[in-house]
Amino acid sequence: MLTARRWARYHVDVVRGRPLLLVLLAAMACGHPRAAGRPNPPSVPIGIAGGEPDNRALALALAARDRDDDAKVSAWYDPHLLTDDVRPDVLGRLGALDDLPLYDFDLSIGDDARTFLIDERVYFQNRSDVALHDLVFRLYANTPPGRDPPETFRRGHCVQTACTVQAEGRDIVVVHPAEPIAPGGRLRVVLHVTGLLPALDPRQLTMAGAEKSALQSMLGRGDGAPGDYGLLGFGDGILSFANFYPVIARHDGEAWDLDRSTLGDIGPDSLSHVRAHVELPAGYVVAASGVRTHEAEGDARQRIDYTAGCMRDFALLASAQFATLERQNGDVRVRSFFRASERAMGEKVLDAAAWALGDFEKRFGAYPYRELDVVEQALVGGVGGVEFAGLGTVASLFYKPAIRSSDRSLDTLLLGGGSADPTLKDGAAEFTTAHE
Repeated sequence: MLTARRWARYHVDVVRGRPLLLVLLAAMACGHPRAAGRPNPPSVPIGIAGGEPDNRALALALAARDRDDDAKVSAWYDPHLLTDDVRPDVLGRLGALDDLPLYDFDLSIGDDARTFLIDERVYFQNRSDVALHDLVFRLYANTPPGRDPPETFRRGHCVQTACTVQAEGRDIVVVHPAEPIAPGGRLRVVLHVTGLLPALDPRQLTMAGAEKSALQSMLGRGDGAPGDYGLLGFGDGILSFANFYPVIARHDGEAWDLDRSTLGDIGPDSLSHVRAHVELPAGYVVAASGVRTHEAEGDARQRIDYTAGCMRDFALLASAQFATLERQNGDVRVRSFFRASERAMGEKVLDAAAWALGDFEKRFGAYPYRELDVVEQALVGGVGGVEFAGLGTVASLFYKPAIRSSDRSLDTLLLGGGSADPTLKDGAAEFTTAHE
């Protein structure tokens, strides 16, 4: 992540005098860091009472799924079924991949497009040279202190192994097997999580709102607590699921790294595979890491399956307003997802992403995946975009028309009226796209 001080130095050298804060939006946006043969899961409605999941309905739903959990978990996974997203020339250099963690989960998004349920099956192999007495998971670690996390761990168990699974605090889940996991030993764990997507404040989803947030952060005039930027939230008609499923904490050979920071990059997580089975209301267009392996849509609900091999995280965004454009860069498909009303910026973002990919490969080598998605995302806190594996996002505020404000406050004077400058806004959007 580029800090404000580092960006200010870069800004003087490169951008040569343009208003600092507006371009800082892009610099502050430094991401987080993080199939076949299976029957479709039943659609489980998640009841809401007083803004929280209905405990009785939830208990019945989880009990029904628990009966099938172990039957869904194979003895181990076949990595060849999970790596369709990796380019063949890259895959051939990676060697054996069956010792990486696999996160195999069902994500069921309620008909209200806000509540959700995650049933996760985790395949873990101890790749260290020490026995592990516990296996520690991090759960949405970007929630700022003093705020309620957007999701809650409900229950868990180990498959054919005695263990206890319990939450410790609000963002840690600890699995304690009856016997330590020896080097090379394997463990399969089932976890259940429920959540409610927070609604983002519309006032923060504009250029003026983002400029104010960024300025307050630099001047120390905010509440002092870093925000989660809306990574798991709902705004501008866009559902955002990022950093949303339990992931195994990193282990340094002596202790678990719980990484308590809530500012910007909170990973990256260890390299892993993901197999996601997503069920959500019909009519939503979905962008996600990895590649699609199955799609089915009914009158009210739709199901999409993804595999994402050799990734450090998995992100998903959905909107009933999304349109898409794409182009082929060699054997990589580059796609731009944007609200249909903002097509002009969606085209500019696609152009910038395709150019940046080509430049990246000239400088650093082959991009490892078959697809690269760049997606409009509702973000708050002065953040211009976020990067994930195989997917980058650009803040929705860049897609909206520039509106001149009559506010001549200190904020506007320092920013030079940047929110009214379409050229500056387009340049910041291009910079953000290339950065992510």
